[in-house]
Amino acid sequence: MDVSILFKIAAIGVIITVICQILKKSDRDDIATLVSIVGLIIVLGIVVSMVGDLFSDIQRIFNLYAPNISTKNASNETIAQRFISLPIKEGVWKS
Repeated sequence: MDVSILFKIAAIGVIITVICQILKKSDRDDIATLVSIVGLIIVLGIVVSMVGDLFSDIQRIFNLYAPNISTKNASNETIAQRFISLPIKEGVWKS
């Protein structure tokens, strides 16, 4: 993590705060609320990308792999197709 990211987040916070104060002084409370929500979304986007990078680094450091969770087995048939092709015992209702 680079320290410049923290400065960017702080700068966004200061700019949003100044804009909100100016809008509140001019009786534009609704727009000030929207500006603060937009600022929050921007900062959350930055933080989410940083967390994604953190998980990628942890995965790389510990040589972890993300298993391919697939609904297909080795014979390339889906689980539903395999379930349908199961043999049905005598006396059980068939469709």
